[in-house]
Amino acid sequence: MRKLMTVGLLGLGLLTLGTDRAQSGETLNEKAVRDLFAAIDRGDVERFRELVADDAVLHPLGATEVLSRDAVLGAMKEFYAAFPDNTHVIEQMVAAGDRVAVMLTARGTSKGPYEGVPPTGQTVTVAAMHIIKFDGGRVHEWWVLEDTLGFMRQLGMELKARTPRP
Repeated sequence: MRKLMTVGLLGLGLLTLGTDRAQSGETLNEKAVRDLFAAIDRGDVERFRELVADDAVLHPLGATEVLSRDAVLGAMKEFYAAFPDNTHVIEQMVAAGDRVAVMLTARGTSKGPYEGVPPTGQTVTVAAMHIIKFDGGRVHEWWVLEDTLGFMRQLGMELKARTPRP
């Protein structure tokens, strides 16, 4: 679930630091982050592959393993099958050196089964924070913190305590 959820959520606004600025006032890395989330929302795999290095890894907070670029692409496909209208709204963004921090809000409508949950027809809203590290203009590392519990609750899932083992 966390793997699929991770690709569905991402965002921030326009607070910038650093010295390598494009004419718009954004750094090249900030522009790449905007392009990345736009490509994800469009399902543009070719553009995603241009922006994310072959050997890039994604670190979902709390997960026991990192995800490769290909694993992220697979998870995107599954997530967008369930939430085809999912979009990311960047609320804030800060760039420093080779990293960009992003606060975003993702919104999508449950139109297909997801992690065993039938479609609800409801729109879900999830806040997330990302830190993306660039090398040579491409994403090489990506850390994600998202409100997975809030997402699950909006889908009608419940968190239950584990039964103690004897």
